[in-house]
Amino acid sequence: MSALGRRSGYATLRSAPACPDTFTLHTEEHYISVAGQAVDLTEREYRLAALFFSKIGELIIRAHLLELIWGIKGDVSTRTVDTHVSRLRRKLELDGRHGLRLRSVYQSGYRMETCQVTHGEQIAR
Repeated sequence: MSALGRRSGYATLRSAPACPDTFTLHTEEHYISVAGQAVDLTEREYRLAALFFSKIGELIIRAHLLELIWGIKGDVSTRTVDTHVSRLRRKLELDGRHGLRLRSVYQSGYRMETCQVTHGEQIAR
């Protein structure tokens, strides 16, 4: 793991602060479990997810993601971040059903948000 990644604050995260019973980041083995079930992620998907979990509520811009996760600097037009985020949403069920939602912020980046689930409905906080 790069020093830049460690400085970003996600290297030592053990579980998502908002939902510790649902999401667990296994930092030694580089995998995430959702409700006790291990989720198969690529190394890049794991690093991306760990960053989002460490920055819940914060906007993370695409350029910052490209630099931290892919090592690409500058204003690059690419859909790779969007594709990886879409996969993470699907694999980790980050649609609100477990109390977290990964949202797109138009022309900026992404934000992991906590939400409250009531009777099967997802309500953003």
